[in-house]
Amino acid sequence: MAAQDTAILREKLVAEWIDHRHFKELESTQTFVEREHETFDQSRLTVISADYQTAGRGTNERTWQARKAESVLMTFYFRFPSELASDFVNRS
Repeated sequence: MAAQDTAILREKLVAEWIDHRHFKELESTQTFVEREHETFDQSRLTVISADYQTAGRGTNERTWQARKAESVLMTFYFRFPSELASDFVNRS
């Protein structure tokens, strides 16, 4: 497969399976996902990224600090298929 064909295929797969939303600034990508996840397409991987977070945090309320445009700041959201339900899945 030619490099151009591979790039076109990759773009098509990304467009079909991934919803990437990028912001110049957010309070926290994690907080955004927790607040907005019900509006996401549950059949796709959603990636929320930002150049800067004013109140960055991770899981379990851990703080996350980074200088503007010097870090990769993102949160991934996806739904496990119901047949994979377990205590871990339901907790995470």
